[in-house]
Amino acid sequence: MQKLTLHYRDGSNCKCRWDISISDDIFNALPEPDDEGRINITDLGLSIYDIPLICKHGFISDCDHPYVMIEAIENEDESDDIGECDVDANGCLIDNEGDAETDKETGMRHRKCIVAAINANGEPDLFFVIIQGTKEQFENGDHYEVAMNAAKKEDYEPKLAYDELDSVGGAMLPLFVWETASITTI
Repeated sequence: MQKLTLHYRDGSNCKCRWDISISDDIFNALPEPDDEGRINITDLGLSIYDIPLICKHGFISDCDHPYVMIEAIENEDESDDIGECDVDANGCLIDNEGDAETDKETGMRHRKCIVAAINANGEPDLFFVIIQGTKEQFENGDHYEVAMNAAKKEDYEPKLAYDELDSVGGAMLPLFVWETASITTI
């Protein structure tokens, strides 16, 4: 398997970046990029609707092409993450055992949550929040309730909450720029 970081842009404007995993067979069959360094997203076995920006907002006037750039390639079979932790830009340990991030100084963990909800206009929407709590609080599922309460405070009518470790939650992670998310403590 190959992990690719893809970049979707219009002209010199970056529209979005996201990571995907593809099989070695698809990776080895990729054509050479065009003169602008782009490939057609269908060559990756995807469609234009797999681009997070288009998936979320539909077609936008300047986002109407199926071309992406590959920014980074990592062979997932060779990644060495057994028992090791990396530190992100905020000084949080990235826990490679799958429990999101842990602050080195406080021991508090951070987990990205997504709430499926109805917004103030009565439309289906997603609410994004980062929840901070202890390992025990996450194990008890307290973060789901806190995420739904955070959505209520922002005039959403929450229906379901997911975190980044849930399969659905993990699939939705690329739909949001997490650096702009609010952080709520349990």
